[in-house]
This record gives sequence, structure tokens and C-alpha cells, in this order.
Amino acid sequence: WMVALHVPTAHAFVFTVGKSGTGNNCSFPTVQQAINAARDNKEADEIWITRDVVGGYYQNQALRIEGQPDPLTIVGGFDDCRDVTRSGVTELHGNGGPRAPVLDIRGGSVTIQGLRITRGDADSTQLQDGGGIRYAGIGVLSVLDSLIDRNNAGRGAGIAITSVGQGGASIRLENTEVSDNRALSVGGGILLNSQDSTSSAILAAQVRINRNYAVSGGGGFAMTGRSSLFANSLDLQIEANGTLGNGGAVLAVSPVEIQIGGSPFVGALGTFVGNEATNGGAIALASHPDLGSPAGRSIVQLSSPI
Repeated sequence: WMVALHVPTAHAFVFTVGKSGTGNNCSFPTVQQAINAARDNKEADEIWITRDVVGGYYQNQALRIEGQPDPLTIVGGFDDCRDVTRSGVTELHGNGGPRAPVLDIRGGSVTIQGLRITRGDADSTQLQDGGGIRYAGIGVLSVLDSLIDRNNAGRGAGIAITSVGQGGASIRLENTEVSDNRALSVGGGILLNSQDSTSSAILAAQVRINRNYAVSGGGGFAMTGRSSLFANSLDLQIEANGTLGNGGAVLAVSPVEIQIGGSPFVGALGTFVGNEATNGGAIALASHPDLGSPAGRSIVQLSSPI
């Protein structure tokens, strides 16, 4: 049997995941079971994940969200399944599990909040995307109050966004840090990959993209053609990312659009600080047919201190 908290005003269920499994107000013992229940429920649902598991984190995680017909929100930071006030984060670790992203999302509207996504390890070939989070499809991924760190992949080690189908794929980050991720190819922190339509990223308030590394290019971001990066917000830091190739902070393969007008964190030296590359320590614009990029015009607008 399962316990579900119904929220009539939102026409949604809240499924809880915690140590006690199906007791003490917990709906399920595993996050994947809650994801499957939300998919079958066919409503805008929420999943609340506790921090009371052994060791303080959920290990061996290789979660899949697929065929989700309605918006889904996954929230961490609850002390137990009876707690209704979020504080801190819940950690989802890929360590010990299969060579796959910690969270693999196949389209739709998904929000994650109060989570640490860490130790994901997609297959070690250069074309395997998304060590922490892989989003492939059409829709929007929102990442709030979270930490994406110490993940590995071929491309987009922290987060990989790929538009699959017509309509576009986008990610929105707020009060979130993407740090210490490593890619064998491009996109140490984040990959924006336009396969069938546009892919885009919106960096809202309090976003840090720090200390990510990619061997071939784009230590912080890698953007293929028909992708966009918008950051007109407060408290933006893109610092100490690196690559042996081009684009220490951002590698942008035309045609792309980049608009960065956010102010840096209080006390920081600037928005782009200490990024390193062979060419383009901050931003490198390139044309690279190996990434499937069509020819076209790129636009870069910077209005914050660099």
C-alpha cells in the first residue's frame, strides 16, 4: 500500500520517499518507485525526498523520468516523511550504480529543488552525455536551490540538455551551483545541444558555474548551433573553469545567442574570473562541423563586469 498526500488546490499528489519505506507517512522506499507512480497518476505531482536514509544520502541512483504527461516536481531537504518544511538538500549519488546519469529525463516539464546531484558517471566515451542530469526531449527543466557537482561524462558532465523533436528544450537555474564536473570532450559544467530544434539556458538569480573542466572545449558551457544562453540577473559567477581546447568558460559553436547582463556576487571580482583555455579564456566562438552545427550568425552581448 502507499501513502499519498493530496493537495486539492493544486490538483496534485505528494508522494514521499524515506527510510521507513511505506510506513510513518512514507509512500515509497525508492525515488524511482515514486517517479513511476507520478507518471501513472497523470496529474501535476510532487515527490518529497527525506534525508533520513543510512549514510545521509541515496546511493546507486540511475533514475529515469520518461512518458511523464504532466508537470513533475521533485523536492529534497525533508527530515522525514512527516516533515512539511524543507531545509537544506537531499543528496542523490550515482556512486556504485550503473554507468549512467543520476537523473535521466526524457522530455516534459520537470522541476527539481533542494537536491544535490553528485557522482554520476555516464559511459566514458566522448559522446555520452550528462553525468549528473541528462535531459533529452521537448520541454523545460527547472533547477532550484540545488548543487550539481563531481559528475563525469563524455559531454555535459554536470547537465546535458538536448532538444529532441520540434519545440525546443530549455533549462532554468536559480540559486544553484554547478561545480567540479569533468567532461572528456566538451561541456564540463553544462552542454546545450540542439539536435532537432533550439536548446536554451536561463540563469536566474544566484547561479554559480565554477571549477568545471572539459578536455576538448567549453569548461563551463558548451553550446552547439541553434542554442541560447541568457543571464540577466543578480549574483552570477562563472569562475575557474578550464579546458585544453577553446572556451574556458563558454565554447559557442555558431549560430548561437549569448546575453549576459547579470551582476557578480557581492565581493566577487567579476562575473568571468580565472577561466583558462588555449583560446578564449572567457568565451570562444567557433564553427565546428563535427558537432553538427549549421552555418550562421552568432550574437554575444555582455553588460556585466568580466
